[in-house]
Amino acid sequence: MSFMDELITTALKDTPYASYDVEILKDGHNVVTLRLQAGLESCIARVGKQTKDSGSSLMGAYVAQGSVRAQGYTFVPAIYFFDAKKDVLIEQDCSGTPCHIDELSDIHIKTIATQLAQIHSVTQATVQQFCTKHNLALPEIQTPERSLRCYGTERFRLVEALNCDETLISWIRPRLEAAQREVSMMSVANQPHIVWGDIGGNFLVAGETVQFIDWEFANLAYGHELSYIKIHSHPTAEQFAYLVQQYATYTDLSEVQLQQEIALEERVTRLNDVIWAAMKYAEQKPGTAEAEQYYALAHKCIHLYDTIT
Repeated sequence: MSFMDELITTALKDTPYASYDVEILKDGHNVVTLRLQAGLESCIARVGKQTKDSGSSLMGAYVAQGSVRAQGYTFVPAIYFFDAKKDVLIEQDCSGTPCHIDELSDIHIKTIATQLAQIHSVTQATVQQFCTKHNLALPEIQTPERSLRCYGTERFRLVEALNCDETLISWIRPRLEAAQREVSMMSVANQPHIVWGDIGGNFLVAGETVQFIDWEFANLAYGHELSYIKIHSHPTAEQFAYLVQQYATYTDLSEVQLQQEIALEERVTRLNDVIWAAMKYAEQKPGTAEAEQYYALAHKCIHLYDTIT
């Protein structure tokens, strides 16, 4: 039995879905995503791998999706089954077509802004209610400092431990130290709330509706996630300006204040991207195609960082 077959069999054993047909949709860095089918009935299974990047958690997805759904928001998949010990989550198979954000209309962009604001309205108190109901511990709150430590500092320590390319280490170290100083002076005026996390292109579109999927990096944190959308969802400049304009209508911040916060968060996020690529490079066997791919990606991320500083 292959590693993948064993992972899937173990995850589904003794669940109501053990006899379903299995289709592998995505073999990700941290999670394997499956479609389970029995006749006309289908659902999505997410199975965690033993080794994960910092921040990836199906428990976090369970708490975030459950808390958001508890507020009546149906643009997030409903969860049917979760087993923390097996690290398997089974959820609604949402209808819709995967779309890049630059394919979307202004109506969709406005919907994304509205739904993002609705997610951010789910506060720590609401999450606490969900956790209490399901006998779970409240997730650790990701302050800006803790977020940088998770996605920057801890990964950089791994980069150093794996004896990564010295030119990458020398480029990262002073910029990470500067980011640590800058982040330590950030103020957090709002309440901690649910953040989606790894937004990227995780949109399913059907007509004018937009479903938000893939919540493994969701957590309790601060902020608006707009810089992450700018970097990883690749909207056009016009789309992003409209997104910020629409999101601002749900906050106490002006568009100018939002743009100032976005600029700082973009620098930190792009630095974290360099560190992630360097980490993946350092994990590969030297001289392989995979190593060359991540080395090139690290330098591409450096170029992108340099264009905004």
